[in-house]
Amino acid sequence: MGSKPDFTAKIRRWVGETAYRRGEVYVREGRVRHPRRQGQVLEALCQGQAVLPYQVWVRLGEDDSIVHARCTCPAGSAGRCKHVAAVLLLWHTHPEKFAPAPPLAATLARWKKEDLIRLILRMVSRYPDLALWVMYDDKEGPPPSG
Repeated sequence: MGSKPDFTAKIRRWVGETAYRRGEVYVREGRVRHPRRQGQVLEALCQGQAVLPYQVWVRLGEDDSIVHARCTCPAGSAGRCKHVAAVLLLWHTHPEKFAPAPPLAATLARWKKEDLIRLILRMVSRYPDLALWVMYDDKEGPPPSG
């Protein structure tokens, strides 16, 4: 990771000064929960004003650049919100809190068949286009939706 001023400047440029300052408060208040890291991707939940916490994903470059970010909050689709700022600030100040995430395939391999079916049905009910991926048996994937 780069020097402290360098990375904080990157965070400020990415989210803007207002979101950066609010992200600092969120870190101090312990609102970032379940931080994980898989390679260059950081994931965490961040408790905002809503009842349920927001999901945050950040992809870092090999040079500690911020390549892409996303948050499920109303302002976070471009990844430039206070929740993203909070996750990046926690990563910068306490990278040891980001537990390495096991590969998804390894996690799913431990699940029981009926739990996997239940998960897939929940996913399809939320994202109906996923049914094409489940139903289509061609190795190249489903036909394009449109």
